[in-house]
Amino acid sequence: MRYISCVLITLALVSGSCSRPKGFTPRKIESDYPADCALAPIPMPKELRPLFDHPFTFLGSGNHTYAFSSADGQYVIKFFKQNRMRTQKLFLSKARKEERAKLRKRSLESYRIARDLLPKETQLVYLHDTKSSHLNLQISLIDQHGHTHKFQADDMEFLLQKRGILTFDHIQNLLKQGDDQRAVGAMVSLLDLVKSRAEKGIYDKDIQFFKNYGFVNGKPIEIDIGEFRMDPREANPEKIARDRLGFASQFFHWIDNNAPHLKAPFQEALCG
Repeated sequence: MRYISCVLITLALVSGSCSRPKGFTPRKIESDYPADCALAPIPMPKELRPLFDHPFTFLGSGNHTYAFSSADGQYVIKFFKQNRMRTQKLFLSKARKEERAKLRKRSLESYRIARDLLPKETQLVYLHDTKSSHLNLQISLIDQHGHTHKFQADDMEFLLQKRGILTFDHIQNLLKQGDDQRAVGAMVSLLDLVKSRAEKGIYDKDIQFFKNYGFVNGKPIEIDIGEFRMDPREANPEKIARDRLGFASQFFHWIDNNAPHLKAPFQEALCG
């Protein structure tokens, strides 16, 4: 009995010491995948390189990435959650490895759709989707605890976006300025953005305006770009019209709770 008790205590201690840390850690964004030689190196625009002279500060995490703000607050650098994509880990079943490989493939396809087909709609300004040897830059990240971590940009998989203001923060700012017309126009512009993307045959299952969309210099953008899929059925005019009304319900709900006086003008603009 004493032996069994000691074994149980030891297992409990080992289990506790090996528990996974919550939130961002450096290891979670480090890729174990080699460089993809089939991809031609894409140079970073010269105007972006000075961003790396200063640390990026932790903002938060989404479904697919950890996000950090540039020192000037104008850009966000996002790192893929590699801990969910690794197939090189020991004790993973074949099915689990296939699932992770599929997730990685779909995520990278989504970012490439954003880069190639939706650069203005997403304000994606650079995508580094495989290891390389041409950047020669160091990335400094300040995590949620104030600790600094340094990486070689060539070894990382990341993207750079213009930093947007979340949808309803932007609309609230317009209302504080007394600009009801622009507030209504902002909501309609987001619906037009979704319509324009669908007309290109691009699908996004995660349309939540309160967290995945926003504005850069007053222009609507998609902030979360990890769920794009090519699907020609999306371009069907009847489907687009139905979806537009469905997505508009998010704005009606917000209006009812925050700005009831916008309901009539929004309805008019929606039907105009």
